[in-house]
Parts: sequence; C-alpha cells; structure tokens
Amino acid sequence: MTYQVARTVVVSGAGVALLLLVWKQSRLGRLKLAYALGWVGLIGTGLLAPFLLAFSKPVAKWLLVAESTLLVLIASTFLLLITIQLSISVSGLSRQIEEIGLRVAEIESVETKKEPSVSSGT
Repeated sequence: MTYQVARTVVVSGAGVALLLLVWKQSRLGRLKLAYALGWVGLIGTGLLAPFLLAFSKPVAKWLLVAESTLLVLIASTFLLLITIQLSISVSGLSRQIEEIGLRVAEIESVETKKEPSVSSGT
C-alpha cells in the first residue's frame, strides 16, 4: 500500500466517522438541519477530494492554482457559509433576547403599579 493510498484511506475513515457524528447529533436534535447540511457538504468535499483532484486539474490550470488549493478553496467556502449561518442565528437570538428583556421590564413595571402602596400609620 502506497503512502498516498494509506493517506486516502485514513482521511476517508475520518470523514466517515465525522459524518456519522454529525448525523447522530442531528438525529438527537443537538444540531439543526441547516448546520448539519453545511457540515455534510464540507465532509462530502473531503470524502470526494481524491476523485475531485482528477477532475479539478483543468479548472485549477485555468485559475492558475494547484489542485489542492482549489479543494481548500471549496472547503473554505463551505466553512464560510457555515460561519455566515451562525452569525445570522446569533443575530436573531440577540434580537429575541432584547425583546424578552423589554417584555420583562414591561411586566415588572405593571406589577409595581399594581402593588398597593404601604401607608404609614399606627
């Protein structure tokens, strides 16, 4: 077994293990579908890398980059898309937290107005 074949087997094995982990986390509800799909795309790129290298030579030559650089660019694009999705989610959660804070403040002010004032008397 050559070094390149051994490396491909190890990387493919790691990719399958990661794919199973993502699938399990998604099934348990710990990972949303949008994120799971992003990770599956990234893992798929890694698993298909040996095959994509054969087809990427003309594209890489046209872009004046190495084949491996092209694959890193594709994988980085998937990571960028996942990062953008996470940023959108965090922004949405920030807005929700702000709205909840305003509602809690409104409820507290209504509760404060409802409380009877304590009269000072003997």
